[in-house]
Amino acid sequence: MLVCLATYRDRLAALLEGATELRLFEVRAGGWNLRGFSPRPEDCPAGLARLLGGAGVTILICGGVSAQHLQYLHSNGIEVLPWICGTVPAVLEGVAQGDLSALVMPGCRYERPACLERPEGAGARRKRAARDGAPGRSARACA
Repeated sequence: MLVCLATYRDRLAALLEGATELRLFEVRAGGWNLRGFSPRPEDCPAGLARLLGGAGVTILICGGVSAQHLQYLHSNGIEVLPWICGTVPAVLEGVAQGDLSALVMPGCRYERPACLERPEGAGARRKRAARDGAPGRSARACA
């Protein structure tokens, strides 16, 4: 999967709108490879969504994000995982492991998004759901 991290220096930006760089990574079970980077477009949310959609990004991981950005990104087929913080390597490791719960911003809830689910049998999913309390869908807004 092609994942975009909205970064400020070597960390995820606290807000998508405050990101200075968009880093694209190909993430696989064995790790990740940098595929490219770009300064964040200054124009508008539609421009950002077109840029990422055109590059083939399927997932955008960021800190906070506005409703307007979410609307444009979702309309371009990009799943957004907001309210995540941490260094770039820590986030990539979490994506490769299929679990970003340790990187959720303070005060925010996390449910494992379907896009990070690993292929496994239904029995393993049921066991995890019972352990975690419910099957996850996506990161939720801050409480």
